[in-house]
Amino acid sequence: MINKDDMNSITRDEYTLSSLAEAKHQFCVPLYQRLYSWEQLQVTQLLKDLHEAQTKNTSKDYYIGNIVLSKNKDYGFDLIDGQQRMTTLWLVALVLSKMCTNEKWKRVLINTDSKLRLQFSVREAENIYLKELLEKSLEDLSTKNTEVNRRIIDAINVIHKFFKGVKPEKNLPTFADYIFNHAKLVATILPSNMDLNKYFEVMNNRGVQLEKHEILKAQLLSQASKMQLSMSLSWLAKAWDACAQMNQYVESSFTTKDKAQALDDIINNKSSKEMAAVFDANGENGSSKETTNLG
Repeated sequence: MINKDDMNSITRDEYTLSSLAEAKHQFCVPLYQRLYSWEQLQVTQLLKDLHEAQTKNTSKDYYIGNIVLSKNKDYGFDLIDGQQRMTTLWLVALVLSKMCTNEKWKRVLINTDSKLRLQFSVREAENIYLKELLEKSLEDLSTKNTEVNRRIIDAINVIHKFFKGVKPEKNLPTFADYIFNHAKLVATILPSNMDLNKYFEVMNNRGVQLEKHEILKAQLLSQASKMQLSMSLSWLAKAWDACAQMNQYVESSFTTKDKAQALDDIINNKSSKEMAAVFDANGENGSSKETTNLG
């Protein structure tokens, strides 16, 4: 279980885009997190809520919600919970950086070390795409990249359409300034030595909406990261993400090269043996029993 000292060392902070623009903070979505999953309705609702809040009171903060961070000595923070909100805010900043001629939005997208403020662990296609977004105009962005999570592309289009619909047009800079200065996130910051698997389970039992399959994914990949596997963690994460996409066939998420590698592993019986070892290791640590008791 999580000991009292660990719980007491948890800190809290508040972030606006304006405060992030002046910070070195970098946020990484861990490989066990789900893909970006907000649909058009959720993105539109956030923008409507922000616009309504700005219309009522231009000087009052609007709390978007909570995020949970874990300190990482290499690059800042792992984004344990709240990646949907954080990713959406990053995309909002991206669109506004194209529509408003103000350098402050670029400082939200890139930290003070000139590194992407938001990154995805082992999902290199998404990271490459985010870098491309910084260079291209909104009109030039490709919407046919099957390697990139389609929801990210949809969100960009929704955000762009919403801001183009702000009338009169001269009101857009005022609305953008409100988002920059008053859209606020409340961050819970976990110490780097905290057992995140245990934290997930505790928070799940307290009512936080963490799915059982997400806890299982975190536990399995945690074990896999400690083992010398011939297949990479990125491959395991990609396979999991492909299975999570319920609106398409699993095989459509993989390139011809991916399929050839998977076939080679099956022929040589690597994947089945290694995954059996991962499950065995997970069971030896008692995680399987704990997972059963979550419900």
